[in-house]
Amino acid sequence: MDNTIYIKQEDGKEVAMQIICTFEHDEKSFVLVEGDDAAAFLFKYDEEGNLEAVEDEDELAIAEEILGALEDEAID
Repeated sequence: MDNTIYIKQEDGKEVAMQIICTFEHDEKSFVLVEGDDAAAFLFKYDEEGNLEAVEDEDELAIAEEILGALEDEAID
């Protein structure tokens, strides 16, 4: 299965990123992705697949917890 997603940047350039995981919280859908530089990014998405960068501190904190749990699982 290909876990690649293409994110369009503000300049119109598309960047390939790897999907780490998807999850739902408070009736919203999220996708956590990783770029080539191993940086993680969080986006909300709707039923049509439209992405919106997440800037809300509470939502970012939830993603950090999930990422930490995934990293812990990988170590075990």
